[in-house]
Amino acid sequence: MQNDRLDYLFLRYYKKTATPAEREELMEVLRANENNEQIQQLISKAIREEDYSHQLSKEVADDILSSIFGATSEASKRLVPQIGQDVFVTKQTTIFRSFSAWASTVAAACLIGIMCFAGYRWYEGKFIQKDTALATIEAGKELLPGKDKAQLTLGDGRILELDAVSSGQLLRASGIEINTSKGELIYTKNAEKVEYNTLITPLGGQYKVVLPDGSRAWLNAGSSLRFPTTFSGTKRQVEMSGEVYFEVHPDKSRPFTVQLAEKKVNGENLEINVLGTHFNVSSYSDELTIRTTLLEGSVELTQGNASKIITPGQQAQVLRGKEKPEIQVRNVDAESMVAWKEGRFEFNGNLKDIMRQIARWYNVEVQFDGDVGNKSYIGAISRKNNVAEVLKMLELTGGIKFTVVDRKIIIKPSN
Repeated sequence: MQNDRLDYLFLRYYKKTATPAEREELMEVLRANENNEQIQQLISKAIREEDYSHQLSKEVADDILSSIFGATSEASKRLVPQIGQDVFVTKQTTIFRSFSAWASTVAAACLIGIMCFAGYRWYEGKFIQKDTALATIEAGKELLPGKDKAQLTLGDGRILELDAVSSGQLLRASGIEINTSKGELIYTKNAEKVEYNTLITPLGGQYKVVLPDGSRAWLNAGSSLRFPTTFSGTKRQVEMSGEVYFEVHPDKSRPFTVQLAEKKVNGENLEINVLGTHFNVSSYSDELTIRTTLLEGSVELTQGNASKIITPGQQAQVLRGKEKPEIQVRNVDAESMVAWKEGRFEFNGNLKDIMRQIARWYNVEVQFDGDVGNKSYIGAISRKNNVAEVLKMLELTGGIKFTVVDRKIIIKPSN
């Protein structure tokens, strides 16, 4: 359940307008484990909206630091220590550490997050690391980020490498316009006969398609979308794998349906039915959970006898491997779930989840040597950086060390 009071206190503290009583109340709220998910959403939102244009005064910084240590000291008397979250925010080469030796509570992690979002640089460089050389990942500078790249299979079997097609080239027979300067595929008209085309993005690729009905879809790395060259009948149906963000053109007479390319999950088809909406579907085969996140409108998910309708700000989850179809719904920061579409990584989870995203975007292999996969992070960084810069952000938080060999990233404990 959303805690409106926490939203209020967080905003007051963040804007430095909280009274002493409100600061103490915030400390108490932060110590309640049931607020963890909402705290993470608040932090993610602050990362996304922060312009980093101001810095805190030394006096305010001292006050925040005292509050953090006070909160963690008091919390340590009440709570069993938990795995801490490292918090990092990137602006040029500035990194803030969570100091895992003492930041083992949600209160500490959250307050460090507030401190980072305010653009504060620890005075006299005492708690900041800048431009640190990481010789072990120098090779990562050669691993460039993904780009607009995709393969289109036409209904007659022809295969087009879209990054090799001239900008603005028109395939008149198929009613397709390809604009590679924008990294998008545009269907300018309905084809005379129904044929199915398949758009595939490789690892290290992304692409956008405007479907014949005007709906738009963005494909993340390692994804596919199969669709007709014209929508006929009473239903508009497409099939996908990987991760795709949709903006569906409204048409009440013809619902829009998304099916998973794997066809069946736990023995039952999983369908997403919409009228007109913005939503993201993540169904990578190496993920245990299929996630549908809604930003606008309304969608209904159906799997066997299970059915759920979600509203904006909610995410439907289907766990693979369950004997009985089940759809779980939870509130999320929907904007952070589609940060990839806007050219950002927004991390809010354990290192294994984060490295799967990195592996897809940079087309690399990841190997864990040692027990570091459950280390948690929250932060944001541009997807336009080479992999060395992203690894540097993670490594500077402490506790892990990266080595890059050819196209493999090896992760070990730092001590």
